[in-house]
Amino acid sequence: MLLVSESINNKIYKNEYYNAILNSRNAQNDVTYFLEYMGSIVLKYTKIYINFYTIQSKLKGDGKILSRATEIALKYVLAIKTAGDGYFDWKDYRDFSYDDFSKQYYLKLLNSLADLEILVTREHKNVKLFKLNTSKWDLIL
Repeated sequence: MLLVSESINNKIYKNEYYNAILNSRNAQNDVTYFLEYMGSIVLKYTKIYINFYTIQSKLKGDGKILSRATEIALKYVLAIKTAGDGYFDWKDYRDFSYDDFSKQYYLKLLNSLADLEILVTREHKNVKLFKLNTSKWDLIL
C-alpha cells in the first residue's frame, strides 16, 4: 500500500484520510466512508504513477534524465489539486508540497518542468501560472 502511504503523507490528503475515519466512526463504525476514500486515493495515485512513469520513460527515450528534485516536483504536479482551468501558481505548489523553500526554488522547479514541456505557462495579473501540458503528453486524467 505504498500509494496510500504516500498519499496520506501529504497534509491535504492526510486530512481527507482522517475525515474518512471520523465519518465512519460517526456512522456507527460503518466503514463505507473509509473504503470509498481508500478506493479513490488508490485510483488517484495509480493514475499519478502511470503518468509519472510514462513521462519519465518518454524523456529518457529523448536522452533527458530528471534529477531527484525534478522527479519529486513532477509527482507533486501530477497530484496537485487544481480548480477550474487547471492552472496553479508557485504558492499552490508550495501549499500542496508543504516544503519550506524559497519562492525562487519553487519557480526553478516549475520552470524546469515547463522547459521540458511537461507544463505550459501563462501570465495573469503579473503572476506566472502553470498547467499540465495535456496536449503533448498522453496522460490518464
